[in-house]
Amino acid sequence: MGQVKEEKKPDRDSLIKKLRLKNPRARLDDIIMYVDSFLDYRKASENIVQFGSVVSHPRTGAPMDNPYLKVKITAMISMQKIKRVRFVDSIWE
Repeated sequence: MGQVKEEKKPDRDSLIKKLRLKNPRARLDDIIMYVDSFLDYRKASENIVQFGSVVSHPRTGAPMDNPYLKVKITAMISMQKIKRVRFVDSIWE
């Protein structure tokens, strides 16, 4: 059987470079904050897909909201607030 190749994700520095090229008027700190929020959003989304929106509490086993839901929402709000970084399609592909 063949092995499934894991898709290599771009690292933080390459994402920052991409956004700097597409957004020459944006401040570097805004771009860095956007990329950091994007990476948090992506990691949280992957966790939610893998484990679901409701998970078991680690000690009691009782159902609880996946803590990554809050991370995802916070990252999404943060990205929406950064108005100077407009051309972001290239990192979402």
